[in-house]
Amino acid sequence: MFKDKVAAVILNYHGVELTTRCVESLIGQVALVLVVDNSGDEEETKRLAECMVVTNQGKQGTRIEIVSPGVNLGFATGVDFGIRQLIEWGDFEGVLVINNDAVAGVGMVDGMLKTLRAHGGKAMVGAKMGNGGPAASLLWYHRLFGLFLQRPYLGAFPFLSGACLLVPMSLAINGLFDPDFFMYGEDIELCWRMNQLSVSLRVADATYEHIGSASSQNGSLFYEYHLARCHLLLAKKLARNRLEWWLFLFGRAISLPLRATLRSLRYKSLTPWRGLILAWFGKAPLSPPSPLSKA
Repeated sequence: MFKDKVAAVILNYHGVELTTRCVESLIGQVALVLVVDNSGDEEETKRLAECMVVTNQGKQGTRIEIVSPGVNLGFATGVDFGIRQLIEWGDFEGVLVINNDAVAGVGMVDGMLKTLRAHGGKAMVGAKMGNGGPAASLLWYHRLFGLFLQRPYLGAFPFLSGACLLVPMSLAINGLFDPDFFMYGEDIELCWRMNQLSVSLRVADATYEHIGSASSQNGSLFYEYHLARCHLLLAKKLARNRLEWWLFLFGRAISLPLRATLRSLRYKSLTPWRGLILAWFGKAPLSPPSPLSKA
């Protein structure tokens, strides 16, 4: 067992039930679970703390802490906020970033850490989605058209899902994600950046379950806006020069309207188009929708 070498960061946004289930799955697998409450609500933080006390009763070996920045920092900044706290609380070999709507399988963290060590500690490690979740653990992203692909095509590069990701603390100590991303796309940018540093991407023989989009609600205006925004932001972040940036924007001028049209037909709603227009002109929806797990 390597649990003393790993700490986990989980973000909560009005999702106490999901967060509690995730934390329970990590008891005995990691030394410390840090829950960053992004809810910006004192009552939610209090309720979360009460659930964590119950979760940890009679169980040994995993410390649970809660921190609240007081506002919704988004995923990227929220995770880095948590990592800064972890650095103050222990000398960890790796940090596990896991979504609150994910559940770790038995022995998952051990399997991921073994894979990390097998590659000399210079790797980022994902786990397999045991329930065939909303996306594969390892995907490819097409830089020109902003497409998620199941296999490597010309112009695409691999990335690991940020829903469950083990990262060496040495890579995370100065900040892991680009703070320009609020949610979605930060894992793609991270993997692109790590690729430039010759950090390998690996999938361990370990599993977890994942619901997906529990905080943003797939199909909501907030979801559609941030998904479109991430592709537009990635056009800039993945470009190595101004010419590539313009080419990537041109590619998305083709792919994003097509995607919005297909999703509008699927949901029989113009919400995907509204989200795309807001993202293209830089006007964000006021707030996230009420999460699925909120009482």
